[in-house]
Amino acid sequence: MLACNQTITVWNKWRDPDDKQSPEVYYRHVLPVLCKYDTTVIRLIVSDGVVIKNTQEVIIPLCELYKHPAEWNRLNEESEERTGNRFNLLKFNVSAQSVTAGQNGRNTYFTLQEGDVIALGDNSIEITGAEPFRKSDVINVLKPNVFVIKTVRDNTFTKRGRHFKVEGV
Repeated sequence: MLACNQTITVWNKWRDPDDKQSPEVYYRHVLPVLCKYDTTVIRLIVSDGVVIKNTQEVIIPLCELYKHPAEWNRLNEESEERTGNRFNLLKFNVSAQSVTAGQNGRNTYFTLQEGDVIALGDNSIEITGAEPFRKSDVINVLKPNVFVIKTVRDNTFTKRGRHFKVEGV
C-alpha cells in the first residue's frame, strides 16, 4: 500500500463481559504489516482565542491476523491452538513464536476498537494497570507519537488498497 512503511504497536483493551468489576487487560501487538502514521494540526478559532490540537491517523492494510472486535472479544484461552497452521508467516513477516500452540487467542490476533492505544514504532512496554505501567503512564512516555483510538473506518470492502483508517487525538 502506498506510503505504508512504518511499524505500529497496538494495545487492545479487554474486560471480562461477565464481570463488570474486572480490571481492563491490555494485549500488546506489534502489527505484522507496515502502516502509514500521520499527524495533522487542527486550528479552531473560538470566542476567546485559538485552540490548536494534533490529531493522529493510521492506515493499516488488511491482515490475516485481524479480527473484528466482536469476534476478538469472544476469543479465550483455549480458542486458538495453531501448531500446524503458520498463517503464511513469511507473507506477513510474523515470527513463528507469535503463533504458538496453546497461546491465548487475544495474544495471537489483534483488533481495532475505540479505547485501544496505538503508538508509532515497535514498543515493548506493557500496560499492566499498575504504576508505572498504567495506560496514562505509557501514553506519557510515548508522546507525541501515541493516541487512544476514537474512530475506526473499515475500508476493506474496496477492490484495491483494502485497509482500516484509525483516528484519535
